[in-house]
Amino acid sequence: MKLSKQEACCFFRLGLATALIDRQSLVEWADRTLLTSQRIEPEIIELALCGRLPYSQIIWQLNHYQVGAEIEQPLKLLLALAGEQLDEHPEQAAEILQSLCLLNAEAYLPNEIRRSLQSMQKGWLAQNRPRTLPPGLNKKLVRLLKPYQVFCEPLAILLSGQIAE
Repeated sequence: MKLSKQEACCFFRLGLATALIDRQSLVEWADRTLLTSQRIEPEIIELALCGRLPYSQIIWQLNHYQVGAEIEQPLKLLLALAGEQLDEHPEQAAEILQSLCLLNAEAYLPNEIRRSLQSMQKGWLAQNRPRTLPPGLNKKLVRLLKPYQVFCEPLAILLSGQIAE
């Protein structure tokens, strides 16, 4: 499964907005995309050069480039990425949950995911925002992200710079 350029931009916009992806990862992706693509697109060149721009400006650019993209596939890849990060750094579960809760601002976020995130956020806030998630919340987060493990391979394909042309 290769994402379109618009879906890839949506993925990176969501990732930057939630801090699950950093600016350098976007620039590296754009560079790899330019090296592997048959067609060089001006938007990808601009993203390859955006390393020193403020996050807000990069997110605005990505929002402009993603016009027409559905959120479903990029969101699945973002949740797969969050799951990978949780597996690699379980001590950062609270930060990952905080990042994912920023998705609640997305108008087209599926209701099931929105409800799960709101429930976990409410539980986390009720605990006075501990640095580590209580075991019950940690299990809920793992349960939320587990079904998206199947998207780790498409995530790797995207991050390698391959997009549908």
